[in-house]
Amino acid sequence: MTENTNYFKKQKLIPNWPQEVVEEQVGFVLGVGGLGCTIALALCRLGFKKIFILDFDVVDDHNLNRQILFSKKHINKSKIDSAMESLEFHNLRTEIVPMEMDALANWSKIVKAARECNVIFNGIDVGKYWDVAVQSLGLSLGIPVVVGGTFQQMMSFDFYPPEGQPCICCVDQLDNEEVLERLLPDRIQTLENINFIPRDNNPVGASNVYVATVCSFMMVSTYMQYLQGNRKIPTRSLFYYNTYEWVSWPLEADLHCKFCSKSLYFDKRPCYYQTVSGKTFIPRKFKSLNSKEEIEETKFRTKNPLVKLGEKYSKQIIPCIPSTDSKVTEFGDIKTLPHSIQTPYIKCKHKTPFVGFASGIRSGVMLIGKKMYRFKGCGNNTERFLVRDVKVFGETKYEEVRGCMFEHTSLREYQMVSELSELMKKNGIPTANVPTAIFKYELEEDQLPEIGKFCNVYECSSDIRLANAVLPALEGLLSVLVDDWDHKQYLSLFDKSRFDKENKLIDTPVAVNKKLPLIDLRKVKVLKESPSPEKHKDVHPRWFKLWEEESKKMAPIVEYIKKEKKADGSIISNLYYKLGYEVGTAVMLLEKNEISWGTFYDNFTLDFHCNSHPDNLILVPEKHSVNGNLLAPWDFDFAFTKESSVPNFIDEETWTNWKNIEKKEMKYALAGQQNFDFGFKEIELSDEMKELKIGLRDTLILGYLAAIGGEEEPEFDPEIVKGFYPMLNLALIINKVMKD
Repeated sequence: MTENTNYFKKQKLIPNWPQEVVEEQVGFVLGVGGLGCTIALALCRLGFKKIFILDFDVVDDHNLNRQILFSKKHINKSKIDSAMESLEFHNLRTEIVPMEMDALANWSKIVKAARECNVIFNGIDVGKYWDVAVQSLGLSLGIPVVVGGTFQQMMSFDFYPPEGQPCICCVDQLDNEEVLERLLPDRIQTLENINFIPRDNNPVGASNVYVATVCSFMMVSTYMQYLQGNRKIPTRSLFYYNTYEWVSWPLEADLHCKFCSKSLYFDKRPCYYQTVSGKTFIPRKFKSLNSKEEIEETKFRTKNPLVKLGEKYSKQIIPCIPSTDSKVTEFGDIKTLPHSIQTPYIKCKHKTPFVGFASGIRSGVMLIGKKMYRFKGCGNNTERFLVRDVKVFGETKYEEVRGCMFEHTSLREYQMVSELSELMKKNGIPTANVPTAIFKYELEEDQLPEIGKFCNVYECSSDIRLANAVLPALEGLLSVLVDDWDHKQYLSLFDKSRFDKENKLIDTPVAVNKKLPLIDLRKVKVLKESPSPEKHKDVHPRWFKLWEEESKKMAPIVEYIKKEKKADGSIISNLYYKLGYEVGTAVMLLEKNEISWGTFYDNFTLDFHCNSHPDNLILVPEKHSVNGNLLAPWDFDFAFTKESSVPNFIDEETWTNWKNIEKKEMKYALAGQQNFDFGFKEIELSDEMKELKIGLRDTLILGYLAAIGGEEEPEFDPEIVKGFYPMLNLALIINKVMKD
């Protein structure tokens, strides 16, 4: 904006008007017709930073009744040239980029321009498959799309947010599967043209200046409301000028939509990637580096910074796993990989065609084809690989690279995951990660190039972790599940020692620490679970249908429990016991096979490192469940075997102590001990629900203790088991609400 101008003084007076945000917006106006003319004018008058305008037509005389950028002198002239001329009069500060071209034939140019944009206004009337292409582009870039149309005395406009759910494909059912497959969000940016899409045989439009202009302004208004945080729900709006009837309703998602369906089993936060220089390889076979010299090198690294690499590395440390290193002796053919992951990816700040979801600080997931892949070590959030101070007793003593895996940790984990996958398969436990490949980065800008930076690639089915998602979500669901329960009867089930001097119920972590008696809620029928299939007040419309479906699945099970005398407890109490038992089973499987989950004494920080915690187990989607198991062990970046441990570094007593630490740490974390911070937002519970949570955590711990004590898994009532996944899915919907 020019100095000393005050063009936007009046709109700044509007409460909560985000003028600074407006002035950073870049909009794409597709079609400079009855809608596009007014939209382009409005964006210029609002003060957008930049707009692209696209058309490939000339001005006809019948356009002049409603296309307000054109006059008689523009008849038979280019719409784009004429619009540029007229917008010069209206423009206050906006850079305007003209694009005079056939949109279908020049799709790749539209994609390139859209990558700069914050919003797309679609006013081109080619047909539904064109609308799908534009919507798909918005989904792939993570930007909203506003679609409008007029017919006679009626106008309509739809607003679709960046994540879809729903998108236009949820709302308008289309049947040309071949075309839809080619337009999917993971492919839409790779197309040179979309000449293959069918066109609609639209009737000749009947409209006038007020119908078209008001519709255009409402489309712009919708986006402005979105910028102010007032419109997050996808809506369709209709207005009939002849009756003054206004209709607007939230659009519902199609749970199976190929374009925008979001799995409950992955985080919804968008994450962008870019390809970078480096290598991709597939390890097939390994051998341990256990010669005397190699072992001495490993021992040195566990106690000393990387001074051997030069002076600038004199403070640099890397994870000091007390295990021999591995070497790849046989490689697979990378041509067997999907083409998209034959080149290394790294997380980045700017929008790119490669969109996925966040998965921890240094990881991310991306849908490639029909499979999800997890990139572990692909950058510290969006900061690539940064160097961070390491403090010992409050004093900075070392430095470390964050955001990547290192050669020895990458190969060790890849080998461990490969071996553990086979071990779990033999024992009927689902596999969380399927080893796929390793990226080795070779970045041009690397402040510490002598430290190799790696990223492991795994095929995965979920990213929903037990501690930071499943348990808090189930506890957030309690107020919805529990109806008219006998609170006094419930408290009477606890031993007197479980109450403090003020007669308040002692929570599970303290009870576990003091070895107080725990309560098993599986046999208790004080819980009357009755999830309503009606729309929960906090649930986003994208989850309405799933909420209804899962609630209806649970209803007959709840009735069965109420009526059948033999039915034990409740769905949720049995579910907690089973979750605890499965965690204990995983811990004991590793112990039986002499595998550490990553427990060792860190000679740099002078503290214990332990990866045995409930966030290292994920919830498996029902279709990937094996033998009814709900959980799968997840991260093994610091895991090692007793056999691979450095000779003379860990004796039998030390190994036993470390395994006992793993069991104890897992127990306290499951109990909910406060020093385990898994970064989740707890939902506020009433005092009664907090007390119910204590009983459930008790039950969780009892299941865990039964497994590590060698007890057989109990035979759960098959009817109650049918309610496990519906309840978990309802909880995950609540989890989405909590994260919103």
